[in-house]
Amino acid sequence: MRSRFLASIVLASVLAMPAVSAAERVATSAYGEALYLVLTDQAEALRRLDVDDEAHERSVRTWSVTRPSESDALDFANTFTVTLAVDGRIVAAWYVNTGEGTVEPRTLVAPAAATPAESRSQ
Repeated sequence: MRSRFLASIVLASVLAMPAVSAAERVATSAYGEALYLVLTDQAEALRRLDVDDEAHERSVRTWSVTRPSESDALDFANTFTVTLAVDGRIVAAWYVNTGEGTVEPRTLVAPAAATPAESRSQ
């Protein structure tokens, strides 16, 4: 309950931030701009991901912001992948272009089950 309350305060704080230009936010951190765009643009999706049960409230949530390899993006300076993991399992991911201010949900691929031969070799 307490962690859900704190998460609500953090989300409300982000959403209540005074409007500043993208240039001002990027000047502080390009990675921060990518995360900010996801938090504001995907607020409804993030609320749907937040399950309301006691066990989930104690789960560790980890945000990751990375740049794709140069071969994966035309605009390397402004393109990021933002992921949200709960207890080490990625539950959502987005492609973000900070130059254009766009956020696109990324389709997650379920990990393939190990074959019996692969399981024995590990």
